[in-house]
Amino acid sequence: MHKEGKMRKFLLAIFFILAGASCHLFSTKIYTIPPCALDHWDSGTISFPHNRWETEFSFKTIGSYEDIVMITPVNLPDGVTLKKLTTYLTDNTDRDEARMLIILGRHNLQTAVREQMVSIGTRGCTASPDQREFSASTINFARINNDKYSYHLIVIFGMQDPNLKFHGAKIYY
Repeated sequence: MHKEGKMRKFLLAIFFILAGASCHLFSTKIYTIPPCALDHWDSGTISFPHNRWETEFSFKTIGSYEDIVMITPVNLPDGVTLKKLTTYLTDNTDRDEARMLIILGRHNLQTAVREQMVSIGTRGCTASPDQREFSASTINFARINNDKYSYHLIVIFGMQDPNLKFHGAKIYY
């Protein structure tokens, strides 16, 4: 009886250790992208007056230049599977040409082919001065392969407009 009690305690302890380890292994992790990480895709838009703060990336003036592309690298652990992209935006304009589009993509290092993994846009959304959350959980090519690809987040401002603000993004894996 004494040996049986010790064995039961031992097995119970092993069970709790394994349960704790599996919870840690299978818990969702988050990669966060701050707005100040965005950089200009091309040198033509660098001179546009803009705010690059820890709370937002936005332009200070309205302009006619269309599709201003900002980009930041995304460095996720090799082999993880992406579950969801969540972005935090302000779109306080009803002008269709002043939309925002956020794209998580990958670039094949051997062939230079770029592929879109997931995109989130504000086309068709009503104007609001509030910061809003947009999410997408259907992700193409969701398994990260750092041996073959580099990864990036692209934010396209449909126009230079201070009513469009990027507040950051989260990638769940």
